[in-house]
Amino acid sequence: LHVTLTGGCGGCHRSRFLGTGFIKAADHVPTEQDCHFCHTNTGFLPTVFSHDGITENCASCHDGNYVAVGARGATDTLLHNTTTADCGACHNTTNFLDAYVDHTSPEVLNARCDSCHNGTDAIGMNAGHLPTTEDCRVCHVPGTFANAIFNHDGITNNCASCHNGTDATGKPNGHIPTNEDCSVCHNTIAFAGAQFDHQGITDNCASCHDGDLATGKAQNHVPTNDDCSQCHQTTGFVPATFDHRGIVDNCRSCHDGSFSTGKPADHIPTNQDCGVCHNTTGFIPATFDHSGIVDNCASCHDGNTATGKHAAHIDTNLDCSNCHTTATFVGGTWDHTGITGDCGSCHDGNTATGKPNGHFVTTQECNICHSTNGWAPINYTHARNTDYPGDHNRNLGCNRCHTNNNQDINYRWPQYAGTCASCHAGDFDAGEHRGGLSQNLDCGRSGCHRVNARGW
Repeated sequence: LHVTLTGGCGGCHRSRFLGTGFIKAADHVPTEQDCHFCHTNTGFLPTVFSHDGITENCASCHDGNYVAVGARGATDTLLHNTTTADCGACHNTTNFLDAYVDHTSPEVLNARCDSCHNGTDAIGMNAGHLPTTEDCRVCHVPGTFANAIFNHDGITNNCASCHNGTDATGKPNGHIPTNEDCSVCHNTIAFAGAQFDHQGITDNCASCHDGDLATGKAQNHVPTNDDCSQCHQTTGFVPATFDHRGIVDNCRSCHDGSFSTGKPADHIPTNQDCGVCHNTTGFIPATFDHSGIVDNCASCHDGNTATGKHAAHIDTNLDCSNCHTTATFVGGTWDHTGITGDCGSCHDGNTATGKPNGHFVTTQECNICHSTNGWAPINYTHARNTDYPGDHNRNLGCNRCHTNNNQDINYRWPQYAGTCASCHAGDFDAGEHRGGLSQNLDCGRSGCHRVNARGW
């Protein structure tokens, strides 16, 4: 029978006076409260528990083993936020629910925000949040998400996920085209003073290498509209491989015999570009095009390099192109300029129009009387000091002498050939002349008659 003691249960139940069984067990809940707050004086069991007077942290009991944790059972420990703070920092002894978190407590300040703010235990990063592995407190003030201070530390995705021109400043209009992350060239402190890397360049090199933004093609560069990368690499312009693709100027801008192999000495003379006949994979075989041929056709059409004039061709020193086209030799136009043979070689009545019937019979070449501009009128003058009798003032007409329409005529008095008397012996009047006919054969040299006068 317990005696009511003013010193409380502990006055006895703190020594071996009543035996070891009546002293607090080693694993008793740590408390400064007197036994009767939980136990009755009729027995220690059952007890009524009160948190009043608990002297150590809650976890000394609420460890998942000694007693059940929370209203939902011991399994709640698996769902609880990771923290070193005592339960009492957030919970009260009457109810674990409706806990209050003091974000300024040392325990909270020493823990990562995302140990609670993981989207399950507490609000986590929203879907549009910047991708980062940094703790919330790097930018946010504990207790409020508003008025965040930004820090690039811990950014895990490419810069363009924010620097897209909407969420944050994006690339300016004049930026080098690239699909690389900003961080490849820029640092998070400043965009200026970037270190350049060619990796990821998506547009052609000339978009930068234009001579202004970056070094462009040299003045003696091979003319081409191809991208620099076709021949050069980003680690150095020299050495470079070569590819004929994209060459926009004529081949001889390089193939001039100095910069690159040019035409051989026996090449067909032409001002056409090599590409008209040759291709870039090989000079042989080549197709041929007469366009641009600048020398005479005979330089090739000599019967050896290419077909020459046939045996029956008109004699001429003119270039084939004066009469023929490069498409075909048949149906050529005609030009008498440069004809070196006699007219009769063509004007024989077969190859070309010949002498008409009744033409004056002569061995003279057509051009003695006719011109290549037209057959009529004829133009013939006997050469002086020939058988033509003197320099008559008027045209006597061929038939006056050539009565048989032939260049070969018989004088009336052939014994006087070469003198006026060969035709005019019958006109000699002995009574008016001094001496006989034999002394007056050339009337024009007598001093009396002049053949270039209208009368005798």
